[in-house]
Order: sequence, then C-alpha cells, then structure tokens
Amino acid sequence: MEPSTNDKTKLCRFLCYGSEEDTYTPREDFQPRAANAVALLSLLQDGRGCEVVEEAKRFAEGGRGGADPDPDPCLFALALCSQHSELRTRQAAFKALKEVCREPRHLFAFVQYKKELQEGMKCGMWGRALRKAVSDWYNGQDALSLAAAKIDSAVKTPVFLPCVRKKGEIMQPSTRRLQQTTLKCPGR
Repeated sequence: MEPSTNDKTKLCRFLCYGSEEDTYTPREDFQPRAANAVALLSLLQDGRGCEVVEEAKRFAEGGRGGADPDPDPCLFALALCSQHSELRTRQAAFKALKEVCREPRHLFAFVQYKKELQEGMKCGMWGRALRKAVSDWYNGQDALSLAAAKIDSAVKTPVFLPCVRKKGEIMQPSTRRLQQTTLKCPGR
C-alpha cells in the first residue's frame, strides 16, 4: 500500500513543476489552474497561507536543486494567496512580490494569473493592495535594468512587419533576423 502524501509535499511538487502528481510530465507552456493546486487550496483553508507564501518564495529563489527556477507555479500560488480571505496571507503574498518577481515579465504573469482567478467575481481586481505592490515593485527597480529588460524582451520577440511595395519589389523582413530579403513582385 502506498503511503499517503501530505499537502506540504504536494505543494512542493506544484511549486517545482506545476503539478501535484508524483510523475513529471514536461510541458512547453505552464497553464495553472486551481484544480491542479488542491493541496495549496487545502493549506489555505487550514490557515497556513503564510507558510505557502514562504515556500513559494523559497522555490522561486532556486530552492530546488540549484536549477534556474520557473517562477510561474510560484507566481500562480502567490496570486491565489493574494486573493485569500485571511489578511495576513494577502499581505505576505503582496510583500513577497519584490522577491519572487525578478523581471517585469514575472510581474506581468502574476497580474495575469490574478486576472484569470478574478473572473466570476463581482469585485474589481486593481484594489489598493495590488496597486501598492506593483508600485513598490517598480519603485524598487533600477531604471537601467528595466530598460535593459525591455530591450532584451524586444530582441527576443519576433518582428512581423507588413510587406512594403517598392518599385515592383516586395520587401519582407525576416522574423529571425532584422535582415530584409527582396522578392520579385508577382505580375511585374
């Protein structure tokens, strides 16, 4: 008979690779759902939300074997904690944003998870606590590092520009490099 796995172990699995199951299934895109985080929800209901936040911080900082951690499961856990009814859990989740969100895209992912969790609720998403947490995150960043992150994400993003006709030719920019190739315009 298989020993039962406690909620804390399942939470660690979820934070590590986005699933509470005991087998790892590689995924290209992490799509978190509350249904995949039953142990996390159970810990929140038991009043252990601050413990969940501390584990999320630990895993986001690389506390799982030294590999470069994927922050998405941790960000999803923080988004869930930030919407919990217990005030201490919400405060801890918003305070942890500074440590877990190392790049702007992490902050954007957190806000997106909150938005997805907010669907079906009648209240607004951008309350005072979230506005303050986002403001504190931006105010705590160096302007040059934010600009470098923006430039880095722009370089990694494929560029799709419209084709431009120029004297019987169609200029098409490459999506891999910003190098133009010339094609003959059909019918000319």
